Order: sequence, then structure tokens, then C-alpha cells
Amino acid sequence: MNKEQPEIEVCFGPECGDKGGPELAKELRALGHTIVMGDCRSQCANAPLVLVENQGVVTATCAKVLAKIEQVQGCGA
Repeated sequence: MNKEQPEIEVCFGPECGDKGGPELAKELRALGHTIVMGDCRSQCANAPLVLVENQGVVTATCAKVLAKIEQVQGCGA
């Protein structure tokens, strides 16, 4: 398995911010992940949006993001 951390971008736009983007970023940071603050990607209906190596996770939760990280790392193995 690829041990390098994937790039994780969390949208901090207005809708994602209201629907938990900043809190999700904090939770992922607490788990040791490096987070990039993202801009609006016009996915407001699917907020919060997280990109893992530019692959979208809509209505993101910590569990969904962790699953995407595992998937991305598995592809790089």
C-alpha cells in the first residue's frame, strides 16, 4: 500500500462551510491528514465537498473521506 498521504482538499465555500466543511477538516487533521483549504467548486447541492487526489467526495463525512483515501492509496499500490 502507498503510505504517502494523498492531497486532500476540503471546500470552505459558503454552503460547504455551513454544512460542516471546516469541522470535517478539523476532524481529518486530528487523524493526521494534511488538509488544503479549497474554494467553491459549484457543488453546493452536494456539500460538503472534499477532493482526494482531485476525486470528489460529495456530502462528505469522515468515513466517506477515509474510504476514498483507502481507495486512492490502493490504486497506487
